[in-house]
Amino acid sequence: MRKILLSAVFASTLFMSNAEAQTTFSENFDSFNSGDQIALSDPVNWTTWSNQPGSAEDAFISDEQAFSGTNSLKLEGAQGPTDLVLLFGDKYEFGTFDFSTQLYVESGKGAYWNFQAEEAIGTTWALEFYFASDGTYRLNSSSTDHLTGTYTQGEWLDVHMNIDLTGNVWSLYINDELQGSFANPVNYVASCDIFPYETVNGALFYMDDISFEYQPPVLLDNDIATVDVKLPFTSCLAGKEVEVDITVLNAGANNVESLSVSWTDANGNVNEESVTGLNLASFESAVITHSVPYTVVDGSQSIDVTVSNPNGVADDNMDNNIGSGSINGLTPANGRKVLAEEVTGTWCGFCPSGIVMFNRLKAGFEDHFIGVAVHSGDPMEYPTYIDYLFGNFGLTGYPGVVINRESNMHPLNMVTPFETVLTTPTDGIIEFGAELDATTGQYTIGVQTSFNENQNGEGYRVNAVIIENDVTGTSSGFDQANYYSGDPVDLDGWESLPPTVPAAQMSYNEVAIADLGGFAGLDGVIPADIVAGDNYSASFAYIASGDVDLDQLHIVAYITDGDGKVMNANEISLDDALNNGPLSTEAVLTAASIDLNVAPNPATDFASITMTLDKRSDLFVELTDLNGKVVYTSSQKSIQGTYTENVDVSSLSAGIYVVNVIMNDQSITTKLNVTK
Repeated sequence: MRKILLSAVFASTLFMSNAEAQTTFSENFDSFNSGDQIALSDPVNWTTWSNQPGSAEDAFISDEQAFSGTNSLKLEGAQGPTDLVLLFGDKYEFGTFDFSTQLYVESGKGAYWNFQAEEAIGTTWALEFYFASDGTYRLNSSSTDHLTGTYTQGEWLDVHMNIDLTGNVWSLYINDELQGSFANPVNYVASCDIFPYETVNGALFYMDDISFEYQPPVLLDNDIATVDVKLPFTSCLAGKEVEVDITVLNAGANNVESLSVSWTDANGNVNEESVTGLNLASFESAVITHSVPYTVVDGSQSIDVTVSNPNGVADDNMDNNIGSGSINGLTPANGRKVLAEEVTGTWCGFCPSGIVMFNRLKAGFEDHFIGVAVHSGDPMEYPTYIDYLFGNFGLTGYPGVVINRESNMHPLNMVTPFETVLTTPTDGIIEFGAELDATTGQYTIGVQTSFNENQNGEGYRVNAVIIENDVTGTSSGFDQANYYSGDPVDLDGWESLPPTVPAAQMSYNEVAIADLGGFAGLDGVIPADIVAGDNYSASFAYIASGDVDLDQLHIVAYITDGDGKVMNANEISLDDALNNGPLSTEAVLTAASIDLNVAPNPATDFASITMTLDKRSDLFVELTDLNGKVVYTSSQKSIQGTYTENVDVSSLSAGIYVVNVIMNDQSITTKLNVTK
């Protein structure tokens, strides 16, 4: 069914667009003296970021370089302190806006400036111009590079930005040659901030003959425009059906009550339909979801959209009727699943980006994406897991994601590395089974691996972790900080949420609550000489804490190679694993079978954990409370026979604790009662 979302995108003054005057500005700096500060000399058109003309943020006129006449504006620094602002005189949302400058970048240096979208400086960045010291440039907005290319250093360049605000077409020209065009999610401008910024070798550049011109829109009677084409993903599984959302704008004088909209795929297939029941006034827009979904094919592809026939008549302006969206269809390598482990926290205002990207990749790639959210500093925290990820994979802050334990990045940058791993051939098949001891409450989880080819399995390890979906809470610790509030970037609605999203509105998924085999995995499960088709099994013991929702628990298992990289992974719900039953009839290692004993139990000051191991094993002992918080850990190498671990529990609060003992290829669990 076709969906229509109306949005008013105009102010009352826009009804007077035909009567608005053209705005022009031009400056070649030759009426000033070399050494003058421009904002101090001309405070009507110029200011600084902090509105302090004459301060260190102001820029100097220089006669060292000039394109015309004798003077130009000199900008130098690595990150300021110059922070000069050219005022455009208004916020422009419709019509056309042209900005041009002669630019000279010293060899081996860089240049930077940006367009501010609001008259209040520092509110919203419309577009950023990065000219790097290596001779490359990129134009970026909303964390997206819209155009990239190369430029010539050491000579004057004519840099011209032509912006059709009505149709949302932004075009860059260098020396009168079109470099490319794009639709900008922040489609309005109010000023230009010139900031000498370059992270490698610093910035040193000159600007001369700076000018801009604004032309208000001239309304034709019937003019409908395509201003945006949105697909739900930038990439997804080939063969997946996706909705095509088209934002149409009435750029004409007459109200629009109906129109035609069609999309055409890369193979030339056209799907057209009539849209009725609209009531779009001038500069009012609607988001229309086409009734026919698009089936994604393998590879990069474009979907061209055309709107026409406003109110059943010919469009007076056909230049703004066509828009396009792109998507990449991927076919995973045989059997490939990708593990993404994220460090996050409810206190972290940038961490909603991780929630968004996990949701997008799960929706686009279904069970080929496996997410694990490891929390820190909130009620869902898992400190030892956090320490392991930071200590081994180069993470430097929150949020951060590790893909298959090969690379780390910000969540907003995880699509490309995810795609790379997804399409890389792999081996290693993972299957699950589970059974529950109703008396003890212990789940015995079986993880079985097999391989399609004979290979050297030296150093291969297997592990399983428990994650929980739909985790909620009522305390303030479950409130989610949101730095994206009010941001123009499309972040699946987070931009419309408040700076602190109350716990009542939050539900957290993929929350890591238990590691069953040591974060690096169990050694000895997979032999050095792997035989194709043979099964290699490990069993893990798990006792659920009292506050988890058993229906929301999932098991994530993975195989790592000798370098610690994830070869493959898989995920299953605990319920489905139980439905599979035990994977084999082999004896499962339990507390009883190795004579595991905790005494005294209950304990007040000390508890002794005693076990007898029939073969030499590395040993890891962990105590957690029923919320999953780790309160004690220890590890020993090459233990055999009877071993006793004495644990000081005097500082622990009274309650039930889970004792998890992990050996080479097995884990076992029991409970300890601490009293006061």
